[in-house]
Amino acid sequence: MASTQPRRPLRRRLRALRHRRRDQRRIDAALASPRPIVLVHQMGKVGSRSVRFVLADLGAFSVFHTHWCNPGNLAHRVGVVDER
Repeated sequence: MASTQPRRPLRRRLRALRHRRRDQRRIDAALASPRPIVLVHQMGKVGSRSVRFVLADLGAFSVFHTHWCNPGNLAHRVGVVDER
């Protein structure tokens, strides 16, 4: 039976896959590092990138930046982090 969901174009799916792989590499590197992990989570257009860049430039933190958090994705990510 065919899915009723429209499929994303191949280019968008490949881009999403590359981003997931890049993000997973960054998470793995942060977990292996002795540096504390900082999550900058703010709504858009409030200067959160500036905060991220300042923290990253200090070199003392592994910095991740988000504007939204999906409960399903968070539950999955918690599993990824807790497994290590």
